Formats: sequence, structure tokens, C-alpha cells
Amino acid sequence: MATMDPSKWQGPQKEIPRLRYPQDLSRESFERDFASKSEPVIIEGLISDWPAFCDPQRTWRGTRWDELLGDEVVDVGFDPLDGRMMHFGDDAGEPQVLLNPGRLRMPCWAFLEVARLRQTILQLRRGGKVDLKR
Repeated sequence: MATMDPSKWQGPQKEIPRLRYPQDLSRESFERDFASKSEPVIIEGLISDWPAFCDPQRTWRGTRWDELLGDEVVDVGFDPLDGRMMHFGDDAGEPQVLLNPGRLRMPCWAFLEVARLRQTILQLRRGGKVDLKR
């Protein structure tokens, strides 16, 4: 089987503008310059004032998931063959297929711990340093 050069699969590439809201981007300029032309833009600072992002009592970052949902049982999709929760691509190599072959019920704390361990493993694979004493 001949190997293909992945660089030939890519179309023309265009740099996506990165703008800060509201300093660099108004509602009107977003509609005019991006939405009406179906042009992509990365908007920074858009949720900076949302309580779920900036209020420590209401944010979902940190330990809030553990504190509020730790013992709740959640349904999780998983692949029993490789342990992934969900992935794209079927056995025929079709990447547009979302494969979710199994369901698993577990306490939210266990799901969160699996996610944290996966992040640690990925960080180690990339050559990062991980504090194993914590």
C-alpha cells in the first residue's frame, strides 16, 4: 500500500485573526467582518465577566465538580477495547463516524479521577514533568 503525503491533503491555509473583546472587536464589526462573510475569528475575553468563569463560588474550574457532584452516578460512553471514553473513526477508517460502543455507570468522582490521570499520562508522554507526590 502506497503512503500518501499528509501535506497534500490540506487546502490553502489562512491565518485566523485573534481579537480581544471589547477592545478590538465590537458587535457590529463582528457581524460585518466575520459572521456575514462566514469568516473565522478567535475572540479572547468574551466570557471574562461570566459568573461561571470569574466568580470563585460559581466557577466550574478547580474542585467544584468534586464538591457538588462527587458521589452522583453518571453515564459515561466508553470503548471496552481501548478504554477511551469516545473517539472518532470506525474500523473502516471513516473519521466522520463517532464511535461510542459502550455505556458505563460510575460515580462522578471516579470519572473525574480518570480524566485527571489521563491528563497526567498525556503530559508525561509529551516529556513534561509531573509532581507524583501530590
